[in-house]
Amino acid sequence: MDIREEFEKLDGIAETIKNGIYYYEKSNSYCSAVGTSYVSLARINGAWYAFQEQQKKIDAIVSIVREADLSDGNSSVAIVHDEIMELLK
Repeated sequence: MDIREEFEKLDGIAETIKNGIYYYEKSNSYCSAVGTSYVSLARINGAWYAFQEQQKKIDAIVSIVREADLSDGNSSVAIVHDEIMELLK
């Protein structure tokens, strides 16, 4: 599942996009097909931006832990890596 699919499954987001809001890939943002309010669009686009920024941080942490685990085989690093991966499910 890609990051946008994860985002669109969130409760508040899934409910909002049912009302005529669609993703426009060229601008990496959400638009309205039926004149949805500016507030709804601003809310979903702000949430989408924040979600992407948070995902970048998560990906960086996972990468660092994965590299540390592969470089020295430290079992405590492997445990932390497994715990992080479980949280991300």
